[in-house]
Amino acid sequence: NELEEIGAEFPLPDETRLWMTVLTLFRSAWLFIRFWKERNLRSAFQRLIEDSYDLMFTFDAAFRILTLNAAGKRWISHSGTKLSHLNQLFPPESLDLLKKETQAQIQGNAPTVLEFPMQNGNQKEMIVEGTIRIVDQRGNNRVFRGIVRDISARKHSELNLQQAREEAESTRQQLESANEQL
Repeated sequence: NELEEIGAEFPLPDETRLWMTVLTLFRSAWLFIRFWKERNLRSAFQRLIEDSYDLMFTFDAAFRILTLNAAGKRWISHSGTKLSHLNQLFPPESLDLLKKETQAQIQGNAPTVLEFPMQNGNQKEMIVEGTIRIVDQRGNNRVFRGIVRDISARKHSELNLQQAREEAESTRQQLESANEQL
């Protein structure tokens, strides 16, 4: 024990030994509480990832899937199919875009937000946006993290808004033309 070693080298009054013992106990309690909080934060963070609506996955340089969160499994809903490669998740044109982005990441470029088409497990076409980032790099062994979010509803709303603007502009031009004729 550190206290006994210190006490053996330098005779300390009993009161000082008591305070050192109390401080050691407080430090031990503080470390225990800190560890407990970190463990709970870690599990809370894990639940946050698992309960997310976004597809989150990690993959290696050969595009093999290493992890896929539960939301991603539900989202893709490949019943009974074990997902092992990104080509099972993304169509060829989207996979090519992801490959280009991973190469850009390897060269040190900043991550970009990508938009590309994808089909869910029900073969429903959707537009998604996603980012890819290197999370671990040891020599040629690289691990990437991908996060993909369905933005089909947003794209549909943007298209409707654009059509409404075009109709409003057309109506405005017709009104100006009719006003000039009067």
